[in-house]
Amino acid sequence: MATHQVKITVLDGDFSYSHNPLRVDPGDSIEWLCDAGPFAVHLGWGTPCSKGRVRAGKGQKVGTAVRANAPNGTFKYMVAVNVDGDIYTDDPEIVVKPQT
Repeated sequence: MATHQVKITVLDGDFSYSHNPLRVDPGDSIEWLCDAGPFAVHLGWGTPCSKGRVRAGKGQKVGTAVRANAPNGTFKYMVAVNVDGDIYTDDPEIVVKPQT
């Protein structure tokens, strides 16, 4: 089981990620970090992860685990970042690989 770290970058409202889509295996962990400002990750209904919502302050890490019984497939999630009072949102993807 691996831990995947995703760095979120926001520049002039444009997002970039160290991994997008993020490819994971059931049982892996995911950690997000954003130096642009406080942020939230909303994984939504039907998420393959153990938590549906997580949030952290600027420069802090927050994470969740991919459920061991997570179905394979592609799952969109939402990221919201507060940059100097402006809130920017984006919808990257998590891809859960088939269990081997």
